[in-house]
Amino acid sequence: MDISFDYCGLPTFLCPDELLRNENGAVVVYTDGSTFRQVQAAPVEESSTDSLDNHVTNQSAEVNYFEAGSAIVFNRENVIIFKPEINTSVYAEYAAIEKAIQIGIERKIEHLEIRTDCL
Repeated sequence: MDISFDYCGLPTFLCPDELLRNENGAVVVYTDGSTFRQVQAAPVEESSTDSLDNHVTNQSAEVNYFEAGSAIVFNRENVIIFKPEINTSVYAEYAAIEKAIQIGIERKIEHLEIRTDCL
């Protein structure tokens, strides 16, 4: 079944083995990696007085940190999501590509086309 429209117009077919394939029969996988910002309120210290005995209330601060994630998509029902070892978006991209290749080897996929937005 031609589902190219769902996959950026690139030749993509859903085959009876439930894998996505290109026009030459190679298995198609999509990979992606990204980071997203997490915001967490920092602990608020109790009120205190300053050196002039003025009442001081400490404001809560935000603590920002980034969390990375990687994904490999074999089809809509077969998506692998994992946390890469290094917490950057570039590493997350490459980790997804590397893991897709490893899975392809494990599954004895002879021809694998990896589609990614990573240059």
